Amino acid sequence: MHSINLTSAIAAGKQTNETISRQHKLLDEVQHALDVAYASSMAIESPLTVVANLLLLMAIIYRRKLHTTDCCTIASLAVANIFMGLTDMPMDAIVRIPNLEPLVRSNRPTCFFWWFSGTFGLFSSLNSLCLLSIERCIAIIWPLHYHKWLTLKRVLGVIVIVWVLEGMRASLIFFVGKYFESAPTLKGKCNYYYGLPKWFQNELGNYKVYVTFAISIVCCSLAAFIACRQVRRLEKTVGSTPTPAERRAMKRRKRNVGIAALVNYIVFLMWLPIQVESSVSRALELTYPQAHVIHTVGIIVLKTSLLVSPLVIALCRPTIRQAFLFFLTTPPWKWSEVRDHEIKDTTFLSKTSSGAPDVMPTTETPDKGTGEDVEVRNTE
Repeated sequence: MHSINLTSAIAAGKQTNETISRQHKLLDEVQHALDVAYASSMAIESPLTVVANLLLLMAIIYRRKLHTTDCCTIASLAVANIFMGLTDMPMDAIVRIPNLEPLVRSNRPTCFFWWFSGTFGLFSSLNSLCLLSIERCIAIIWPLHYHKWLTLKRVLGVIVIVWVLEGMRASLIFFVGKYFESAPTLKGKCNYYYGLPKWFQNELGNYKVYVTFAISIVCCSLAAFIACRQVRRLEKTVGSTPTPAERRAMKRRKRNVGIAALVNYIVFLMWLPIQVESSVSRALELTYPQAHVIHTVGIIVLKTSLLVSPLVIALCRPTIRQAFLFFLTTPPWKWSEVRDHEIKDTTFLSKTSSGAPDVMPTTETPDKGTGEDVEVRNTE
């Protein structure tokens, strides 16, 4: 009797061990598949992100019409995205593949650089969006004081200060983070987040993101509401007919506010999955593989926002869109011509209905009163 019970117990134990072994094997397979998918997405998105944001930055540098305060914040956004595309995204692709991990040195400075590049680049991009929203809000609410308050030097100074503060904040990880020397992989050794103090985790993962997005969305929504109300008032004014210049100025103002709001809303929606994934996993009582799938997809969507934001700006802003087309269709040795002569609309746009080409003067200057692009009138 005892021998039968012992035999059945041994058989049950073997079956349990086999079940656990199969579960661990399945977990490892899921983990490997997710790592490969994530590394592949980063390998594809990294060069595209660098190229798209580099074109945006070049357009602002080369076009004199874009040397305005709002374009300074857009340039800051492009620089942050380029930094992410050159540092954090390639590192993510390398450390997720075991065969490629020997390409980087597995030590504390490497982990520090990986973490610093990710947090510094992401939050610098987020800060630039916030500055763009605040700048647009001031341009709409206080247009008469805009040029007095937001000069080009002041805006550049604020951008530099924000970047320095973000760099100091990201550098704290080197002093408060823990380096897991015993972990077998570089990803495990650099898993600083689990070794951070609770206050730093909350500030880094919650308060910083929520406060920045709240300021950005409130400013964009307020500016968009006021801009629409100004347009309605201008159209309903009795006994006054807006001049073409007034209509174009109002159209520019409304368009640029709409672009800033659209970019902020899109980026916010792409940041949202990674912010709520832990709450969703706890609420749905998901297993570790299921939660890890949601987490990986959330990170991919978040970093895709670095590629989406410059494309949205380029598609919605005619001057930047024309510059994109110019750089993509013109040999690099001819790009310097843009500094001496503005890009003519005839290069990219079709002729008007009358057959006469669009005309753009070569001595245009930016509209310093509002920081908007100077519109070009088509000859009829």
